[in-house]
Amino acid sequence: SIVNTEELEKDVAKCNIAASACTIALGSGSYLPENKEGKVIAFTNTAASITVEGPAGTPTTSTAEAIISGASVSVVGTELLAVEPAANVILKNVGIAAGGGEGAPAIEIAGFSEKTKTPGGTLTVENSLLTNTGSGIAVQTGATLTVRNSTISDGRAEGVVNNGKASFLNSTIAYNKSTGLENDGEAETITNTIVAENKGGDCVGVAPTSVHSLDSDGSCGVGALSKTNPVLNASLLNNGGATRIHSVKPTSPAINAGESTACLTEDQRHAPRPGITGDACTIGADEYSNTPPKVTVPSNISKEEEGPSGAIITYSASAVGAN
Repeated sequence: SIVNTEELEKDVAKCNIAASACTIALGSGSYLPENKEGKVIAFTNTAASITVEGPAGTPTTSTAEAIISGASVSVVGTELLAVEPAANVILKNVGIAAGGGEGAPAIEIAGFSEKTKTPGGTLTVENSLLTNTGSGIAVQTGATLTVRNSTISDGRAEGVVNNGKASFLNSTIAYNKSTGLENDGEAETITNTIVAENKGGDCVGVAPTSVHSLDSDGSCGVGALSKTNPVLNASLLNNGGATRIHSVKPTSPAINAGESTACLTEDQRHAPRPGITGDACTIGADEYSNTPPKVTVPSNISKEEEGPSGAIITYSASAVGAN
């Protein structure tokens, strides 16, 4: 796996001319690309997909995130990541932070090119966290976005602005300072997804298709759980895996409220979801478990005192969560 920004930029350049599917493996840590004549990192390969993947971690172990950050981008109005026409990009187990600003999204998926008749770009976001300065993702006309088991939150603008096709599965869009989802596009589907607590409103434009989802202000038109408090932890927490989440609290109505036939097999942290057994999963990026952690401690220890302060005893203890 790569470990610094220079290696990331070199690998993107290599993948942009690759003839077959290309994967860039990121180690934990921050990657800080800077402006270089326009867009910061542009994915341009029209012949093969490009995957950018950080360490997954496990649901019982907290692993440091691999974060691509716009903190070093100096030119206002510059996208941190750009998916160009006909490019197919997958982001997995990564954090995208401090990107965009002043009307620019952190990630822009280019639309259909009338000039060259090239189809729009495609972006898939899996098991990832987006916390940005501008809007999280802008989907242009003719472009396609799929978000699975991911959190788009705590941004200073919109979570997603969709002018193309967008689908959200078992994801959480919350606590953004502007709108959560703005839909002016060709199609938008939200399934087993939480859109809540966004200061500018959860949705602008009702999603044409919604399955077992939840919104907190009634603007998304999701049905039974519309205008419902999801009872989330307001702070992003590292509860296992390599990307942080807004975990659901024990009283959340999102628990066991998902559509079982549509449940993904794991949550954002890679913890298993019960939907694989036919039961309902939790709505959102976090799968709730009421199984307490298993704590292992040693048997009673007795030792004679060795001085006025008693005796020093060394022992170990461990705790393992269910997920």
